[in-house]
Amino acid sequence: DPQFATTGDKQLVIGGRGNGSGTVTVPITAGRVAIACTITAGQAAAGTICSRYYPSNTVVTLTATAVPGNTFTGWSDACTGTGTCTVTMTLLRRVTASFTGPAQEVPLTVTGGGSGDGTVTADVSGGINCTIVGGQAGTTGCSAKYGPLTLVTLHATPSGNHLFIGWQGNCASAGPALTCDLTLSLAKNVEAIFGAPGVPAPEASLGKWDRPFATPVIAVHLVLLPDRRLLLWGEAGQPWLWDPSSYPRDPASGFTEVPTPTELFCSGHTWLADQRLLVTGGQDPVLGHDHGIPDVNIFGGGAWSAAAPMSLGRWYPTATTLGDGQVVVLSGGDNTTARVLTPEIYDGSAWRQLTGAALSLPYYPRSFVEPKLGRLFYAGEDFKSRYLDPTANGGTGAWTTVANRKVASRGYGSAVMMDGKVLYVGGGGGACPQLVNSSAEVIDLNEATPSWRLVGAMANRRRQFNATILANGSVLVTGGTSTCGFNDASGAVLSPELWNPVTEQWTAQASNRVVRLYHSTALLLPDGRVVVSGSGVARQDDAEIFTPPSLFNPNGTPAVRPTYTLSSSQLGYGGSLAVQTPNASTITKVTLIRLSAVTHAFNESQQLNTLGFTRDQSGTSLTVTAPANGNVAPPGPYMLFIINDKGVPSQAQIVSLR
Repeated sequence: DPQFATTGDKQLVIGGRGNGSGTVTVPITAGRVAIACTITAGQAAAGTICSRYYPSNTVVTLTATAVPGNTFTGWSDACTGTGTCTVTMTLLRRVTASFTGPAQEVPLTVTGGGSGDGTVTADVSGGINCTIVGGQAGTTGCSAKYGPLTLVTLHATPSGNHLFIGWQGNCASAGPALTCDLTLSLAKNVEAIFGAPGVPAPEASLGKWDRPFATPVIAVHLVLLPDRRLLLWGEAGQPWLWDPSSYPRDPASGFTEVPTPTELFCSGHTWLADQRLLVTGGQDPVLGHDHGIPDVNIFGGGAWSAAAPMSLGRWYPTATTLGDGQVVVLSGGDNTTARVLTPEIYDGSAWRQLTGAALSLPYYPRSFVEPKLGRLFYAGEDFKSRYLDPTANGGTGAWTTVANRKVASRGYGSAVMMDGKVLYVGGGGGACPQLVNSSAEVIDLNEATPSWRLVGAMANRRRQFNATILANGSVLVTGGTSTCGFNDASGAVLSPELWNPVTEQWTAQASNRVVRLYHSTALLLPDGRVVVSGSGVARQDDAEIFTPPSLFNPNGTPAVRPTYTLSSSQLGYGGSLAVQTPNASTITKVTLIRLSAVTHAFNESQQLNTLGFTRDQSGTSLTVTAPANGNVAPPGPYMLFIINDKGVPSQAQIVSLR
């Protein structure tokens, strides 16, 4: 009975969820010994076989049986419903069985936050009576157990002239309201935040993390769509859509599966001019890792469609939209695991090889469009940065050298582009004893002869992390490891850092809860917060949301944001857009940020443009000037933010730039 793969075999992995127990069985299939996977308290029990390899395309049937007194409540990942589960082994399949145990009392825990004093009490006798001093909850009265489905109302009362700032955790949706209603179907954790008089709240300088929530797959790839939903996929399972409006009340209700026949793991992705997502390449479902496929898929209107394939398979490619709307794809591994040397360009209907520009590049090249002539700029991870001109040599393309970076080794570092400047930070240290970098450098592609220069270094060395442009133009780095080697979790960095583009220095931010390394992702949401997800250290199928300090007042209360309405969601190059806002007199900055498509420590789509604007004499509107052309900002979907004199951004509306 081979438990380990032979050529072409695909792995079945069985897991559990919930607080109950049961067994998942698979009969003898394709000559492989039967499985009897024991789930105890929602976890696969030690010493039980819960994984097996099967020949590709084998149909496997799983049956879940609860132990007496427990209930099987349904499948997730590769199956849904409560009947038998049938999967076809065309790729790695993960199947999760949820069991619920006998009815038990449900725990409720209250913790403190901020720097102030107050109390939290419950309206149910014998329950919560929690005193919070200096943001710290007492050792008694702050936890209690209630019968299943008990409705509990929590009351927050600040002491003296202290402030109640708001709730986090399972009461986050109640915000600054003094009461929060909870139905105790599962264990709940609530954070009550109080502010001391005259003491700046930590949120105002460090930001704030919410508690993690579960995702149906590990978000190795994460995309923000024009309809404000997120698209995510990993290696196991199918892609999913997530509607953030379900958060924080019930994040799980926001997920919808959107299957595709292609295994999209380790693909490249960028936006087409018509606001559809182009996904290039992926993984051969039979041969597995390192074997790229030429498939091209487009996501738009909530569904997938196939496009003309590339000439060669690509695994770990980068896709970059040019100023004229065409897309260039670089690097990746083909179906024989060989590095693809020849770039390809897509005109919206067909692909053309740039045979004059053959060049061996590392996987997932950090690439952007330069603003002067619209050439593709390759920032690294190679030491030498270059331009690719797809029109050179009669349309077969050619590379020219731009400049050498200050730091040669930046493997699995991250890079972003803002107003024609590229910030490249961290990385390196892939082979010990080489150190991981904390340094950062910038190149201004607007200059006649661009060159790299060092800027302020991070406090932490990092590789396998993400850099995310925020609404106000600062850059947040999250996750990563400071230890050399490919993906060493012993050096995991939990403290993000924020780069100020004016001072070119970094400041530490509040630490998140979950280690995020290789296969982690992060992107900016339209409300100005950042969602961080994924990673390959254990099974990290969850996400966390970070609220930047710019969204808090000094006392930790939510900042009042500017608001606006648009005359149109269409933005034409060189044109203007009327922005109606009652806050016109206080607006100091307008930013346009391209929607994200991120994987493997690089967001292949995001970039920021700061837009010029004038104020109407009435003080109720702005006239915003669009980028001059596609070289400055490639066509596609963007978020538009207006930012006031306190640095507080509005919520964004999605606009189409063409």
